[in-house]
Amino acid sequence: MNRILFLSLQVSESASKGHLNPLIGVAQHLRRQGHEVGWMSLPRTMGAGDSAQVRAAGATILPTPALADAVIPSGQELSRLALNPERVWEAYRSFLLAPVPQLLDEVCLAIETFAPDALAIDCMAYAGIIAAHRLAVPYLGVCAGLKILKDGPFQPAYMNDLSPLLPLRQALFQRYDLAPEFRLLECLSPFGNVAFTTRAFVGDLAVPPNVYLVGPSTPLGPRGDEPAFPWDRLCQDRPIVYAAFGSVHTKEGLADIITPLQEAAGRLGAQLVVSSEALSAQDSVPAGTDDCLVVPYAPQRQLLERVDAFLTHGGANSVMEALFAGTPLLIVPLSNDQPWQAHLVTQRGVGIHLERRALDVESCKDALARLLPRQSEFRHNLAQVRASYRQHNGAEEAARILLRLAGAH
Repeated sequence: MNRILFLSLQVSESASKGHLNPLIGVAQHLRRQGHEVGWMSLPRTMGAGDSAQVRAAGATILPTPALADAVIPSGQELSRLALNPERVWEAYRSFLLAPVPQLLDEVCLAIETFAPDALAIDCMAYAGIIAAHRLAVPYLGVCAGLKILKDGPFQPAYMNDLSPLLPLRQALFQRYDLAPEFRLLECLSPFGNVAFTTRAFVGDLAVPPNVYLVGPSTPLGPRGDEPAFPWDRLCQDRPIVYAAFGSVHTKEGLADIITPLQEAAGRLGAQLVVSSEALSAQDSVPAGTDDCLVVPYAPQRQLLERVDAFLTHGGANSVMEALFAGTPLLIVPLSNDQPWQAHLVTQRGVGIHLERRALDVESCKDALARLLPRQSEFRHNLAQVRASYRQHNGAEEAARILLRLAGAH
């Protein structure tokens, strides 16, 4: 039996699902093989829902060291900073760089106490990465998205320029006598790194040395966060458009997107399903009709198998799940690295990218009219990517690499 410790990125109690969800399947595979799995979130403690999800995967949660409340803004404030072109880099500084000096000693102590044979560390969990180097424990870098495949400057991969972070990050790592290689915000592990995709999606894009395209990360069964859903309300004789904006932006109303989307779906005779905490709480759309169904959180993996098009902000986890399901994508980036996913989707011909400022009823209707038909170039391309994603189990392969590292250690 090996002992594997996961260090995941958690920026608020519930706004880190894109970093949490891909690791769940990896933990499940390790537990199924009889290995012990520990889990610590950094720099924030997981909320009750995320903690229950991790425990359901069979992992033991290690307490996250205490952090001064003022270091990282609240989840909603983080979302607003991320949407602010002038201040988005401050959001990243608050959860990537500022917590490291506060956390590092206690993270090292926790790792020594758990005594893992190998670590699985989110490539943006800098405190965990520095601790692993300090303690000489081998670790697999886990890139929750596909930013690790982007070389060069932040733009156009990111909505805005995050270069003010670079000298601050360099100074932080130099403080601990480290000069690792980075791809955008991802810190590459010298022991190996995984990206949850395949060549069928990224094509001939150059892959950095020591990075493995392992395929999508999917759970062995339930992921542990699936809520109840009114499946009987889904229309059987109409196309269905699903819209969701990730755990970071779910508290934003996004009326400039939802209003034209609702009108466009109605003109095409489609049912609209929206996952949004903000809209569910405000009841600002007619959730009681068959035309529009609003829920605060959806069982997205299962729902994507039933819908005909997916309007998304372009989070890497949402894109991965859509490709696995074979669902055409309409990406409207809101912040962060979402333009990078939009670029990859359009380059592969499996979806359409619309800028938020250009989205109106007509542009939305035209895009959906191209995506909804069952026979289209999008569907043809999606079938190829979906077949590749079904043939490669990224969670199982990541677990195998971790066990290889543990054996070598």
